Amino acid sequence: MPFLVPAINKSKSPRFYIVRGIAPHLGVTFIVQKMALSFLKQNKKVLIFDSLLGLKNIPSSNKNSAKISLVLNGKAPLSDLIIHDKGLDVISGRANQNLTAISPLQQQQIKESLKQLAKNYDIVLIDMPFQSLDSTWADLGENLWVVSADKEIICNTLTATKNQPPQLVLNLRENQANLNQIYAFIKILCPDCQITNF
Repeated sequence: MPFLVPAINKSKSPRFYIVRGIAPHLGVTFIVQKMALSFLKQNKKVLIFDSLLGLKNIPSSNKNSAKISLVLNGKAPLSDLIIHDKGLDVISGRANQNLTAISPLQQQQIKESLKQLAKNYDIVLIDMPFQSLDSTWADLGENLWVVSADKEIICNTLTATKNQPPQLVLNLRENQANLNQIYAFIKILCPDCQITNF
């Protein structure tokens, strides 16, 4: 049974950012949280959606975790899973069922619910770590690929990106000289690549 989520402003188009990684431990969730706080400082209403819903990828505790299975089975609206954390709205949590294990049709229904719910926000950030590289969410908005200073990770990410030019987010704890070398390395491989550093 579909659930309708009333939109605050139906003419508003939210911006979706799908933040991804090609390998584990690249800091995708960390970057999502940093981006969300940055948008919050710009007085944007932000929703974070965990694409591994049910596996608790995001550290926030969700008091509504018991409802995750109901939402995934279409028996409760996606809005029931929203928690408020540090001024942000977050849909995440651990359950005995998870989003990656349900059928493609059920995933599509969750996606449609998210699109409807997103009308209440300025920005929707989808936390999509390497375990979740399916195409379900990829067409919702801008795909941002988190990379580290590791050249193999950068090469593998540039190979995996399909949008032209790819948008990379560097998650570095390196000195400025090393950062300049990484920028140069990326630009040699992909001159049109857009690079952001957090």
